[in-house]
Amino acid sequence: MAQDVGQARAAEAPQGGAPPAAAYSNATRYLCAASYLDDGFAETVVEQIIRGEHHAVAPAHGIHLGPILRHALAARRRRLVRDGLVTAVLVMGFVAGVAVTSVWLVQAVALVVSLWLLFGAFVRLVTGRFLAAFGFFVTAVVVIPVAASVLTLLAFKFQGYGVGLGDLQPEYGVPGLPSGGPPWLLVLVTLLAVWGICAGHRLAVHHTLAVELTPQMYDPAQAPPPGAGLARRIAELEYAQEGNVSIYSPGGDVSPFIGFGKIQEEWNLVTPLRPATSFDVVPDDLAEADEDADNAASPMTFVPIDIDEFHDRVRAGVESLAAPGMEMEEAISQLVVEDRVFVAGLLPRGSRYLEGDRPRQHVDADEVRRVARAERGRVRHYLCVRMLAWQSELEVTAFVHLSTRGGMLYVEFVATVQPGISADYRRVDTYERLDLRNAMRALGGAVGDVFLSPLAVSRVVGTGWRALWDLVRTPGDVKQIRRQLMFDYGCRHSVRERGAAPQHAVRFQLYDALERIAVVQRRTLGVVVRTLREHGYDVSDISGQATTVINNSRFTTNVSNSTLVNSPVATGNRARALFKTIAGGE
Repeated sequence: MAQDVGQARAAEAPQGGAPPAAAYSNATRYLCAASYLDDGFAETVVEQIIRGEHHAVAPAHGIHLGPILRHALAARRRRLVRDGLVTAVLVMGFVAGVAVTSVWLVQAVALVVSLWLLFGAFVRLVTGRFLAAFGFFVTAVVVIPVAASVLTLLAFKFQGYGVGLGDLQPEYGVPGLPSGGPPWLLVLVTLLAVWGICAGHRLAVHHTLAVELTPQMYDPAQAPPPGAGLARRIAELEYAQEGNVSIYSPGGDVSPFIGFGKIQEEWNLVTPLRPATSFDVVPDDLAEADEDADNAASPMTFVPIDIDEFHDRVRAGVESLAAPGMEMEEAISQLVVEDRVFVAGLLPRGSRYLEGDRPRQHVDADEVRRVARAERGRVRHYLCVRMLAWQSELEVTAFVHLSTRGGMLYVEFVATVQPGISADYRRVDTYERLDLRNAMRALGGAVGDVFLSPLAVSRVVGTGWRALWDLVRTPGDVKQIRRQLMFDYGCRHSVRERGAAPQHAVRFQLYDALERIAVVQRRTLGVVVRTLREHGYDVSDISGQATTVINNSRFTTNVSNSTLVNSPVATGNRARALFKTIAGGE
């Protein structure tokens, strides 16, 4: 239902600047909601994606970055406004309290803040951030003591001139409390103000989730507009997301297939390219639907094959899965075949994969053909088969590489699966409309926010410190680009993977992913064998290898640890089956 609504809205959207179909997917909508449900998600998106100008963008087939980035900025802006108002109320309440109490409160708060800053300076010193450590240290030993001294003088002034409110305390204070004690009315007013700010924020978030981000009302074109300076950056990220180049970070723990999910299956085979000396018969396991039913052998004339033709034949064969010729065949919907170039991100200045000091994620067809023919190394080519299911929540990708070296044909197959969206973000569909009962729940939840309100002060101070520091310093990435011979422009973070569930939320998602992998694998092997045979090559060796791959790719799942195992079937006397764990289980 949600997908139908999204597709209808996508079809009705005006052409020319209209959001692409992926912007209307359930996956995009859930990740828009994630910014309001998870502070860490919004921070990652803003700090690592939007501000990571010198790092490549991870591809994503089932989502569109634009609405997600705009909602992340809006959610972060709302929290900053809330924290700023809470901080202002607490500071005003503290300053007003200084006028009616003894100076012990000022000194106690100053001591606690100074100790906290000194601890922060120590942590940054240990981690090698010396400038940040110095800033924390100066704030702790200079700024805080000076501010405490000024507030103390103000307290003495108010009390010395008889302007202090302590004399009025008996009118509203607790009976029997000595003069000069805490001003309870002032504390109560401050807490009520903080509670009102937090409650307003909760109500606004609930309205966004329960109204604007419902399947019926969600419209990516209505996402909150960013500032003028960020609109261009978001447009750059949207364009880079649609590129045909993946720039990965070499080394470390970041997968070169970042953005595509976990590796589910991988295999390779190699066969000699030699003319057939006799009539070859393609095994039944590899017979295609367009061949004769009895698969009779026929003589072939030897015609040398070109690697470009191989790519074209495999591409056409896999693309036909999306539009089969026979009426009884069921098409694989949302299947796209594209060429993709993978580039190691450690690049020197002037690299063809850089535009100034930014990664270049679009290359033309000539560059793709050049990479496909060249020897593989830091730059490599794959035919990329991308499939969507479960209303674009499930992404399945198959990578196929073909090359001829030393009179051999090499075939490599890697399949990845991107699990569905995390259940923490999908719960937006369970939100109820904002009625009186839910409004009272929001007001009650704001009571807990009041107890955490001191953290708002630290967040505001931290945000202000980072903004001020960004104005006076050169970003670390820029320094490294200027100083180092090569800089790692590789992708470090993926919005889609950040919002993915640790494993498939529904078991059927795994089954559907394996089905698509098996179909693409079967079609790829069939096309390779048939193409060799039609050109007069000996296919006896590769037919045997391909049959082994197909027969051994019958997967079962260990429910206890969600690991896929290869389970060939053993039959006959004294037969046995060997089990082998496949890399990248669920």
